[in-house]
Amino acid sequence: DAGVKEVKSWFKSKGVRDLEPVSLFSDSLAKSTVKEIEQAADDINKNRSKAGIKKAIVKNIPRHAVLKPSHAIYQLQNQRFALGDRVTMVQDSGGVPLSAKGVVVGLNTKSMDVVWDVPFMSGTTLGDK
Repeated sequence: DAGVKEVKSWFKSKGVRDLEPVSLFSDSLAKSTVKEIEQAADDINKNRSKAGIKKAIVKNIPRHAVLKPSHAIYQLQNQRFALGDRVTMVQDSGGVPLSAKGVVVGLNTKSMDVVWDVPFMSGTTLGDK
């Protein structure tokens, strides 16, 4: 009993209880790095203007080279990502807007955390990471 109490008090003194529990199979960037990525995205959005967006017409692209958003879930299911990868949302269903860009900041066994460049209604704070 005394040993358990000693270990508990040591945990309390070192702030171990304040650590975020994570799965052994997950990987994520440090909170400070995620904050820097968020700040960079905010800076990009501040300097972005509607006048800077240009229309582009792309010709002579083979039909099989274009990804239809509704086919993305089937064609891209074996895709692998790493921390820090730049990603674009190509699926037209779900809460993330089509063509939104972001940075992978966390990887789990069946999902990943992304800091998107633009805010949107169904976004979360990733548990204040």
